[in-house]
Amino acid sequence: MLEESEEGENFYYVKFDPENPIPTVGGANLFLESGPYDQRLILSKEGVLYFSSKPFEVSFKLMGNVYSEIYFSTDVRDLDLCLRLVDIYPDERWMLIGDGCQRPRFRESFEYELPLEEGKIYKLKIDLGNSFYSFSPNHSLGIILTGSNYPRFEANPQSGEEIHKETKKQITNVKIFAYKRYNLKVVLPLYKDKEHKRPF
Repeated sequence: MLEESEEGENFYYVKFDPENPIPTVGGANLFLESGPYDQRLILSKEGVLYFSSKPFEVSFKLMGNVYSEIYFSTDVRDLDLCLRLVDIYPDERWMLIGDGCQRPRFRESFEYELPLEEGKIYKLKIDLGNSFYSFSPNHSLGIILTGSNYPRFEANPQSGEEIHKETKKQITNVKIFAYKRYNLKVVLPLYKDKEHKRPF
């Protein structure tokens, strides 16, 4: 549900509980079940936000790096934000295209850490990797936002302590903003026949 703060900012509220991580369902895995699995299993779980476009009237293709930019605030020093890109079929299947997960303490560099401040709005980029995919007419694009994608990505205890030396797990309350310049977006590289076709 879209809510509004006292300052007139629109946001979606979600709670992430590290004791109940959102499970991995397919994807580009080596030692887990892999592939474009249906993601409907996780949509009803607590700690999941999901969005969908209107059905497409024509087909189009993606080719290149897909990424998302999210504006958020929270009440802990660290968490994870994980995104899944899906193709929503006319029969309502949510088929996985790609996914990614980003830990905000490394939002600027993996060389140093920047803990979060409570209530401050941050911008976070989540890389979903490279994709070459074709959407058919009457299909829709969907995104699923969670605080975990376990065990594909290690679950974050959200305590803000030193990694792998955590002594506790902490529930976090998160606001995902949808207000003017603070807006969640997914950047899709479109494939254009005239630009990308090359003779052998």
